[in-house]
Amino acid sequence: MGLATVAVAEGDVATALEHYDALARERSKLGDLQLGRAWALLELRRLDEAEAALARAESLGGSPGAIRAQRRLLVKLKAAAEPQRIR
Repeated sequence: MGLATVAVAEGDVATALEHYDALARERSKLGDLQLGRAWALLELRRLDEAEAALARAESLGGSPGAIRAQRRLLVKLKAAAEPQRIR
């Protein structure tokens, strides 16, 4: 995950996602790799894809604490993306 980590450190989320995706194709059974993908997708506001990556991470035994934290963020981002009702 070295190149993805470098991209994250440089603030280049799109490139990090490209690296996470490439790694996921090679190592499809790593739950924590899916967490990296989910994080990048959340940062890019690709929420449906992030939700799917979190589900995949959970099914592969990814870190439960990280999954919970990212799901909380996902809920907040979805709520913020919903149109506000006029009362």
